[in-house]
Amino acid sequence: MSISDKTPKELMEYRDLGRTDLKVSLLSSGAWVTFGEQLDINEAYNCIKFAYDNVCNFFDNAEVYSFGKPETAMDEVLKRMFKQDGIQRTNLVILTKIFWDTSCYHPQAIKANLKGLSRKRIVEDNMLHRIRFEVEYDNLYKPPISYGVKGNLSWLRQQFESGQVENLHPIADKLDATIAQLALAWAAKNPNVSTVITGASRSSQVTENFKALTIIPELISDIIEEIEQVLKNKPKHPYDLTLMN
Repeated sequence: MSISDKTPKELMEYRDLGRTDLKVSLLSSGAWVTFGEQLDINEAYNCIKFAYDNVCNFFDNAEVYSFGKPETAMDEVLKRMFKQDGIQRTNLVILTKIFWDTSCYHPQAIKANLKGLSRKRIVEDNMLHRIRFEVEYDNLYKPPISYGVKGNLSWLRQQFESGQVENLHPIADKLDATIAQLALAWAAKNPNVSTVITGASRSSQVTENFKALTIIPELISDIIEEIEQVLKNKPKHPYDLTLMN
């Protein structure tokens, strides 16, 4: 069977998460923005179940997302999958993140210790997290990389406002891909990326997102160079290595 004939499930790979030996799926599923807000519980179930059926094992969440609602929604979905579909908890890697407590948004809260990574903050957040998210345990519990996320979102906004994204359409069309699929495939093509966290406001978007796995093998060096010529954002090494010869 050629690569072009393979399904997203057959093309999924697993990479080490950073310098750990923990294996996570190249495409993963996140709850930011949509879970507990745009998605009802049945559609949230459809999203996570489709991702899992396509051998995604990594699911992202955070305490601050929509005041903790996505954690509660994901907890309900996973318990349904365990009971109804016989899925084992050991097959999943679940991430939550801390730094900002949802109480920070309460007008009467004393905010002195409601953000940060003090021992008090971590212990109390874990207690509150266990109320929202009852599924046995988390594999990963870490602070968010807030500045990196803000920087990436700012860069992405600039790309849209400058019209650069529109210039990628000919490349996407050549690969029979959407811009979203091209973006996911481009990010996943980088061997330094452990996983690309995807989001969706409906289950059909999860289906489309995971088709990006079929695009990755098509991103040969010539295509990557075409993308770089449009974006012109390839990082430069801080040192001129030619001077070391």
